[in-house]
Amino acid sequence: MTVWRKAALFNPAQAAAAEIAKLTKLPFVSAPNKFAALAGHEPLVAFHGALCAAALVVMSPFGLSLVAIRGNTLRASALGVPVNARLVAIYTIAAAYAGAAGALLAQTTAYVSLEVLEFNRSADVMLALIIGGTGWLYGGIAGAVVFKILQDTLASSSPQFWMFWLGLFLVALAVVGRDRLSAMVLRAVRR
Repeated sequence: MTVWRKAALFNPAQAAAAEIAKLTKLPFVSAPNKFAALAGHEPLVAFHGALCAAALVVMSPFGLSLVAIRGNTLRASALGVPVNARLVAIYTIAAAYAGAAGALLAQTTAYVSLEVLEFNRSADVMLALIIGGTGWLYGGIAGAVVFKILQDTLASSSPQFWMFWLGLFLVALAVVGRDRLSAMVLRAVRR
């Protein structure tokens, strides 16, 4: 593989400029890349951008109208909130977030298969939301972190029965409640 093809895999624009310089016999001067520090961190930057955009939506009057719709659809409609239009708009925003997440998944894994459409992936997302809680912006993130930690810990200690222990944790979460369970964990950690 020639040098310019290796460079094309890394930075296609720079490789094209080098090839043009080689063909025209003009000297090639590489311009400094302002975003070189972000190389490989695009999904993280996109995640933070999406999180900031979601926070702006939540704090806007549009977000407050969504809170009113979640609380009582009939009352929100009586107050003059266009319920159907707001629901269509937020579902569209959610679909855009899901599309961006899928694109970032394809970019970071560099592999796309039908495995990402399996029921297990949807169940994992639902479990993360159940663990983290709905109704607050960071519930899904906190739930995903706790779910992955639980999954890795339980799978390493009991490879055959990790799903049983995770199910037992979910039953305890449903019976005891998230607030009381987190208070018990904090008390146990402080001892």
